[in-house]
Amino acid sequence: MSVREEEIAIRSALGASRAAILLWATAHALKLAVLGIALGAVVGFLTSRWMERLVFDVSAQNPTMLAAAAFAVFVIIILAALLPVRRATQIDVLKNLHHG
Repeated sequence: MSVREEEIAIRSALGASRAAILLWATAHALKLAVLGIALGAVVGFLTSRWMERLVFDVSAQNPTMLAAAAFAVFVIIILAALLPVRRATQIDVLKNLHHG
């Protein structure tokens, strides 16, 4: 059992609703997404001249490309966070705590 599943089981046992747990996990994922996108933007900007030589006919500092990449990363992070949490909220709390 993962640490996250055990934490979800404890929150459920203490009375947290499924919606509250999903909101908690989403907020945590959003913090990580914002940090990752910000760091990625900085690194991308710093390496943009090098990248322009690799990508033909597209500026590495194209705002549309940067926004599309940031949105794609954001969606992937949210899905990567919510799918396991959704699965973990559907299992039996007592069984999950007993095996932990």
